[in-house]
Amino acid sequence: MLVTVPREIVYVHEHNVLTAIVSGENDVEFVYPSSIWNLLTMPTVSGSPTPRDELVGAWAERMAESVPPAQQPLAERIVFGEGGVYDPALLEVHHDFIKDLGAALSRLSRDIDMLGRTVSRILEADSTPVPR
Repeated sequence: MLVTVPREIVYVHEHNVLTAIVSGENDVEFVYPSSIWNLLTMPTVSGSPTPRDELVGAWAERMAESVPPAQQPLAERIVFGEGGVYDPALLEVHHDFIKDLGAALSRLSRDIDMLGRTVSRILEADSTPVPR
């Protein structure tokens, strides 16, 4: 059924990809492979926040901006837990968090791709015959 008027909906997400990010505890069986989790949580050489830390900080700010303080604990249980009754505003917040996570994973993918190309170039340069 297509919802033409914004209204509350029940949205249940048994395996919520946001839960591990917020809790800091990954379940490799259902959510992120360990290689992806390590990229999200590995401390940086420069000491800057990890991608997970950046997501958690941005989501906390967005939640504080979008949800009245008295409703935040319930909203966090719904968004970061198994779901529940979403009003249109909270559903938009959840959607934005999913988009943020997708963008972070895309950035990691680009970084891995760039690393692969760099390593490939180095290996190609090392295999070039040296004139005698």
